[in-house]
Parts: sequence; C-alpha cells; structure tokens
Amino acid sequence: MSCLVNLPNYQHQTYTEGSVLNGTVVCWIPHQIKVTGVMVKLKGKERNKWKESYGEHTCTYSDTVKFIRNELILQPKRKLGPGTFEYPFTFQLPSGSLLNSYHGPYGGIRYTVDAKVDIPFAPDYTDKKEITVFHPVDLNKENYQGYWAPAKYSVSKLVSSWCCCVSGSVTMDVYLEKRCFVPGEQLRVQVHVTNQSDTDVDEVSAKIKRRVTSRILSLFENKHRDDVEEIAISVSRGVKARYANTYDLKLPIPEDTKVLNFHGSRLFEQETMLSVTALFYWQSNLKVKTELVMGHIPVGGPHHNQPPDL
Repeated sequence: MSCLVNLPNYQHQTYTEGSVLNGTVVCWIPHQIKVTGVMVKLKGKERNKWKESYGEHTCTYSDTVKFIRNELILQPKRKLGPGTFEYPFTFQLPSGSLLNSYHGPYGGIRYTVDAKVDIPFAPDYTDKKEITVFHPVDLNKENYQGYWAPAKYSVSKLVSSWCCCVSGSVTMDVYLEKRCFVPGEQLRVQVHVTNQSDTDVDEVSAKIKRRVTSRILSLFENKHRDDVEEIAISVSRGVKARYANTYDLKLPIPEDTKVLNFHGSRLFEQETMLSVTALFYWQSNLKVKTELVMGHIPVGGPHHNQPPDL
C-alpha cells in the first residue's frame, strides 16, 4: 500500500502570494481496508532548534510558529480497495506578505503539502512534499523611501602619539548615493580622510556584512543565535600623518547573493550593514556604520527573479 502527493512540475515550481496549488493524492491499496479518511494539508511554519552545553549537561531549545494550516478531507470514512485511487485537490496561498522559504543553520521557514490515509488501529500511510514560496522584496515600496536618497556621514577623533599626548585629530567623511541595492549592483563609497595628527592611518576599508538572527521565544527566557556573512569588501592604503586623501571604494554585490525576506517573521530577522573603517594598528579605529537594504526589484527597474536557496 502507498500514498503519494503528486504536484505538477514539482522540482521547478515556485509559488508566490495568491498562487493556486493544484495536485493529486494517489493511493494504491492492494486489498480492501477500512479507512477513517484520506486528507491533505497545506502547512507553513517557521522553526528553530539547537543545543547548548552547561558543564556536563546539554539542553535542547526549540520553537515553532505555525502560520498556515489548511486541511481538505478528500475521502470520508469508508472501505477502500483493492485498486488505485486518485484524489485531486486545490489550495490557494494567502494574499499579503508571505514569508520566503528559508533553510538556515539553526532552522528555517518551510511550506509542505502533507497527505495521509488514516487507518484505524494501524499505521497510517503518509507522504509529504515541500514547496518553495517566494515573496520578492520590492525596493519601490514606500517603506524603503528612506534608503533611496544620498547619505552623508562624518566622524572624527583625537589621536595620541607614542608618548600618549594628543597629536591632533582625524576626520572621516563618507558619502553614499543610496542605501538600497539588488544582487549584481555595485555599491560605491566615497571616503575623504583628513589626518591632522602625527600618527598614520594604516588602512581604509569598506565591508558589507549580513547578520541573520534566529530566535527561540519562551515564557521564561528568549534565546538567539547569529549567522554572519561577509558579502563584499574593499581595502585601500591609509593616510600618512598630516595628509589627506579621497577614496572611491567599489563593492560589487555578487549576482548569487541570496536576498532574504523575513517581513512578518517571529523567529528570524536580518540586518545588512555597511561599515567604513579608518584603521589604526595601535589605537581604536574610526568607523561609520549604516544599514543597507537588499531587494529583488530595484528602484525603477525590473525584477531580480531569484527564488530562495533551499
């Protein structure tokens, strides 16, 4: 006996908000049996799980949030078999902001179609298919307008010499044309460093990093783990004492950079940051940090059609 979920073009299909999902549950029954029912469910959930050690003890932490659970009864209680039985079904994904499918180091966001032949007082026959849901990040939406405009930043610090006396100041001015991007674009960072001290600035760099935070929420305590990925980096030589220099740092964002969409998620969040640093080997650095937004649809441009990587 077997139960199979059949979805057309299953390996290559990606679903979006409002998509209609058509399929068939195929049951092969070699002899007549009594079934409580044949049912199929569309489920969406986000889940995290990890272990933490405390001396000789290990604790397992987990959390699950279910946000879609639709069920269809395809066959009510009756006797079935022998033979092959096919039950077509249709689900429609909700409209609105759906969470993107996501598989991470501590958990993920998954959508599945689960079928079951419920047999009383005996093991059930089941099958499951995971589907990919893709909700693109559109940078043209109003909530991203603050990232369209140019941005300027300026920081400075007093610098000490080898004898611990203040020898002057260092100022770093940073200019960005915008702060929202799609994979394949190039981020240009204009940096001007004025060194009015007796100490060299050893290096000037710009980095784009993304941090994905996975959370476990409970009544007693909340836990989280971070997964940090470096997306792009540009490094240049520094500025000698009593000199100034202007840099045009270019950070190409790789085409295969995965754009995540956790809008509405309870267990996952992301932050993409640009950090520009004037590095001193023997002193605290001068740094500018600002948040960036990565999207699928650029401002005024076509879609960057990239489903999530499973």
